[in-house]
Amino acid sequence: MAIMPGASRVQKFSGNRHKRTVTKIVLHTTEGSSWPGYGGGGSAPHFTVKPGKATKANIRQHIDTAYSAKALVNRSGGVETNNGGCVQIEFVGSCDRAYAKKHGLFFTEDADDDDLASLAAVLAWIHDEHGVPLVIDGNLDWPTTNAAYRTAPQRLSYKAWNEYRGVLGHTHVPENDHWDPGAFPIARLLKLAGGSKPLSGGSPLVTGSAGKAWTESPRVNGFSKAEITSIQNVLLGFDLDLGHWGADGKYGDTTGEAVQTLQAELHITPTDGIYGPGTEKAVMTIKSDIAEIKKNTSSITRDDKQVSLRQELADTKTTVLELRKELDWVRRVAEANQKRIDKGNAQTGPITRHGKEISLRQELADAKTVTIANAGGITAIQKSLDEADVDATEAKVPDKIQG
Repeated sequence: MAIMPGASRVQKFSGNRHKRTVTKIVLHTTEGSSWPGYGGGGSAPHFTVKPGKATKANIRQHIDTAYSAKALVNRSGGVETNNGGCVQIEFVGSCDRAYAKKHGLFFTEDADDDDLASLAAVLAWIHDEHGVPLVIDGNLDWPTTNAAYRTAPQRLSYKAWNEYRGVLGHTHVPENDHWDPGAFPIARLLKLAGGSKPLSGGSPLVTGSAGKAWTESPRVNGFSKAEITSIQNVLLGFDLDLGHWGADGKYGDTTGEAVQTLQAELHITPTDGIYGPGTEKAVMTIKSDIAEIKKNTSSITRDDKQVSLRQELADTKTTVLELRKELDWVRRVAEANQKRIDKGNAQTGPITRHGKEISLRQELADAKTVTIANAGGITAIQKSLDEADVDATEAKVPDKIQG
C-alpha cells in the first residue's frame, strides 16, 4: 500500500494497477470550492487538496497511489492516460480568473506559499514514495487563458507523454480537452516541495508564451506578504487596477501585470513585471517630485505677501461673484436705455423727462451717450471677469495628488 501518513481517508475509492512505472504527477483544479464527490469514485484523482497548511483537514487521499486514478479521459486506440504511470492531484479552486471572480472561488494562479503548503507536502511525499522527480520540462506551456480543446498546442504527443518524468498539468495530457491548472505558480510549488528548476530547454519561465518573469524571480519569491502589500499600495496610488483582490499581499498575475504597466508608463526597462531596484528608484523619484510640487503650490505671493493657495482661490471666487453682479446691473441699465432710444425713434415730437419737455433729438443723444458708457462698462467688467476666471483656474487646488 502507498498511503500518505496524516492524510484523510474519508473518501476512499478503488483503482486498477498501473500499467507503467509511476514517473509523473498530474495537477488538476476542481473549479469549485468544496470537496467534489467524483461520481462515487468514477472520476476520482489520488488526492484532493485544499489551499492552506499541510493538515488532515486539507488533504484527502482517495486512492492508494500503487493503483491508478480515474480523473483523466482515456480514449480507445490511443495512449494510456490514467494507467500511464501518473499520480493525480486535484487542487481546490479555479484556474480561470473570470470564472473565479464570478463565483467567488479561490483563484489558483494567485496562490502564495501559505496556500501551497498542503500541495507541496503531497508532492514531497509522492517523490519520496515513488521517486517522481520534482521538476518540470522548461518547454511546457502553461496557458493563461482557456485552451480547452484536444489539439491545443501545449498538449504532449503520445511519445512525449510516455517518456515524461516530473510534474505537469491536466492541460498537457494527450486525449484530454481540459486546460487546468492554467498558469499555475509551479516554480514556487516545486521549490516548496524541495524540487528544482526546469529540466531542459526553453526559457526558465514556467508560464509559457506569456513570459511572466515574476513567477520565477528570486526577488519576488523572497518578498514577504507585508512587502507585497506595500508594493500593491504603491500601484493603487498610481491608479493601477488590481481587480477585486486589491492589496492582498499576493504577487500574482494581476500584480505582475500592474507592475509591467507602471514600468511602461515610467519608461523602465525591462518591463518584466518584477518590482526591482530600478522600478523602486523611479517610484521614489516620482514621489519626491510630487512632494516638491505640493510644497511649491501650498502658497502664492500677492501684494508682496504670502497667501495660502486655498485663501487665494476663495478671494478670487468672491471677486468673480461681485463682478458678475455688477455686470448684470449694468446690462439692465443698458437695456433700459435701449428702450428709451427705441421709444424716441418711434415718436416725432417733444417728450417729457423728469417733468420737463425736451426735444426728441436731445433725448436720443443723451440715451445714446449713456448706452455707449454702459457698453464700455460692460467691456471693462467682462475683462475683469476674464482675468478673475484665469486667476481662479491658476489657483485651483488639485483634487488628488498621487503619492
